[in-house]
Amino acid sequence: VVVNIRENLDLIPANEDSTGLLPLLYSDNNGKYKLKEALKPLKKSYDFIFIDSSAYPTCHIMPLIASDYVLIPSKPDGKSIDSTKATLESYLSIKEQFNPNLQVLAVVENGYSNRKNNLSKASLSATEMLCKMLNVTCAKTKIPQNTDIGQTVLYCAGITETNPKSAGAKGIIALSNELFGI
Repeated sequence: VVVNIRENLDLIPANEDSTGLLPLLYSDNNGKYKLKEALKPLKKSYDFIFIDSSAYPTCHIMPLIASDYVLIPSKPDGKSIDSTKATLESYLSIKEQFNPNLQVLAVVENGYSNRKNNLSKASLSATEMLCKMLNVTCAKTKIPQNTDIGQTVLYCAGITETNPKSAGAKGIIALSNELFGI
């Protein structure tokens, strides 16, 4: 479902109904390509199509097959690093089997805190080491831990609108500049 957020911004969000994709995925040999086919007519109307894919097992297959790029958020802690590693391995498998043009735009550290990590500037974070091991791009910009980001859902607006001077907004703007030059 395409959801209009504001002028020049529509989203296709995942939700608890995303598990309904599973029967489509396995409906026939081409089930995994159904999202890609559904998005083809939309590609002419948008510069970018972002798909917020579910973390539910196998629900990320169709979005990865339908995508040109993937942006992977990663919290800089041990549990999340394992999840990021599994996501990257899944990405590599999808790329190899179904979508050879798929590229990791970047892995982005989200919820980063200098105090929590207490790393020297010379050392690599766990996310950076993982990216290096798997030969994928790690964004230089780290999105800082910021409670304002989580509250944006209450306002149905982005952090750059609800609190443009916050560390979270500055991080999102820096990441946009880094990845898209905007």
